Amino acid sequence: PAAMSEARTALEVNENHVGSRVFLAELLLELEDYDEAEAESLRALDVDPVNLEALSRLAAAHYLRGSHEEFEAVEERHDEAEKLFLECFGTYPGSDVTFSGLLDYYEASEQRHKIIPFLAKQVRQKPDAGAFRNELIARLEAANDFNAAEDLLLTAAAQASESEPRILRILRIPRT
Repeated sequence: PAAMSEARTALEVNENHVGSRVFLAELLLELEDYDEAEAESLRALDVDPVNLEALSRLAAAHYLRGSHEEFEAVEERHDEAEKLFLECFGTYPGSDVTFSGLLDYYEASEQRHKIIPFLAKQVRQKPDAGAFRNELIARLEAANDFNAAEDLLLTAAAQASESEPRILRILRIPRT
């Protein structure tokens, strides 16, 4: 396929490009070439040992091959890497790179079910953090959970301070 050719071309330019290795591993999984998917995942992990996407592809290769012990070992390693990532997010919560990286990771690893609870927790802990609130509202609306999105908007309006009237204009909620 063309996508595989493009990934290999990218790796000719930079053999250490983790994203291309992970993408190639994903394509190989789809072709049921589990040995090569494992090899590409391991090459990505040589460059970035805690790359969550590479660990996910490696775990998938083991699982689909029926290597349950190896799968469990990689799953454990993946969970440790995810904890590290979340700790990093906790240390640098304002970092757009960390925030978007976490959301991208959950999307790419088919763990979308973790996004809304994660964002809801962040909004509860930091009610004035607009990035979390706005992303959560968008996710709730995309999930057709309009009641939760409306409740969040009303809570955000109630928590907005007098020094932050802009949020009320953005949300189109009149001041009380």
